[in-house]
Amino acid sequence: MRYLRRDWRVYAPVLVCQILGGALGLIAAPHHFWFFNMWIGGALATPIGFGLWLAWQRKGRDVKPAAPPGETVFVGVLALILGGAALAFLPHMLREMDLLKSLRELDASQVRRISVFGADGSMCVAHIESREAIAEFVRCCRDVEGYAPGKARYRRSWYIVLTSAPPLELECHYEYGRPSVVVGDFVTKSGNSTSYHGSFSSQRLRGWFEKHLVRADR
Repeated sequence: MRYLRRDWRVYAPVLVCQILGGALGLIAAPHHFWFFNMWIGGALATPIGFGLWLAWQRKGRDVKPAAPPGETVFVGVLALILGGAALAFLPHMLREMDLLKSLRELDASQVRRISVFGADGSMCVAHIESREAIAEFVRCCRDVEGYAPGKARYRRSWYIVLTSAPPLELECHYEYGRPSVVVGDFVTKSGNSTSYHGSFSSQRLRGWFEKHLVRADR
């Protein structure tokens, strides 16, 4: 604690840069979830704050003792960890937003088939090749928006493959407590493994599912 009181300027530039970085992240909004925007901005700004502190310490070395080496190492490692984590997470965020854009901007002429499977992807439920049904699906995708599901419980689920350019794989769900929307995930399936690349929700897709999948099962 005595080092924290004596060398407050170790932390001041880092905290100021984190606050400014978080604000810039909220303004730039690379992701649909505000917390991720704030976190990524603050984390990327942390190494900048550490660099400013090093410059400040070097400039003030003649008027005060240097900060303890342990404190320098601690702040430096923290800055590297946060900055590295942000750089590793940023491509995932940008890919999710690109997938959302691709789904919203689907061109019906480029979708040849909608293949629908059970939740585990093993049993085929339907192959939809009707141009009318495909065009309706594309129109319903226009209101797709990003979604942070949390601990969701699903009443019913489907795995959907769009044979399109580019191809898309989706897991779509009826979630308990949300009777008017379809929620979903962008996925990549390979054998028994599934990679997740972000989530979405849509009100208009609920009507398409009811018409082409749920009623067809009755």
